Amino acid sequence: MIDPRAAWFAPWCERLGARFNELLASTQTDDLASRLNALGSPATTLSGHAVRFVEHARLPADTAYETHIHATGHVPTRDNTHDLFNALAWFVFPRAKTALNAIQAREIARRGGTAGPRGPARDAATLLDENGLLLVTRDNALIDHLRARRWTHVFVERRAQWMEQVRVLMFGHALADKLRAPYKSITAHAWVVSLDCHATFDAIDEHLAHEWLGHTTLAPSMLLPVPVLGLPGWWPLNQSREFYDDASVFRAARV
Repeated sequence: MIDPRAAWFAPWCERLGARFNELLASTQTDDLASRLNALGSPATTLSGHAVRFVEHARLPADTAYETHIHATGHVPTRDNTHDLFNALAWFVFPRAKTALNAIQAREIARRGGTAGPRGPARDAATLLDENGLLLVTRDNALIDHLRARRWTHVFVERRAQWMEQVRVLMFGHALADKLRAPYKSITAHAWVVSLDCHATFDAIDEHLAHEWLGHTTLAPSMLLPVPVLGLPGWWPLNQSREFYDDASVFRAARV
């Protein structure tokens, strides 16, 4: 069941308004692509094609998914929640999704197709696209503690500071799909957005696109592992310090 009031879905609902609930209602129906296209194109690829959603069967067998989107603007879409959330991400973060698609297409071409080595930039883009979480903040001290995996310090002792200084936004569509049925060990790959936590969606989206396209060293090591149910305000049980004692989820930093 998808609850639009859940902490992870609420910002997407805020961004899309009535369209969010309308699209959620389509999860049990066929022809998702047509329902999405009725809302208009969410973005334009960097190659100049309006993004549209098409049946997954229209993806040529010899063409990589990301390459096809970049070359045509057509996003192959199946009638399931995974692809629904991918489409929603296009509407919520059109510029950032366009940037990730361009990076993927560039890396696939540069490395001789999907049969060649993926490389760090493509790996990072995939992690962000599928499992990404955004931490919008200018509080570098909190992020340093998070990077050191001082879970109780950040999420318990500095809980009020975190909730005042950090805006958390779900980005990855596979992450969204997993959060339909939350479990404690769900761990996202977080990207720190160096903006004021009150920045608008458009400002965040534009910043991400510019930053990701400008990176020449994009790599998975730039992402932070974050067990999402430990985020303040995301799960009622995490108000207790004992919630973070589970070392199988809240792991210590490697020496």
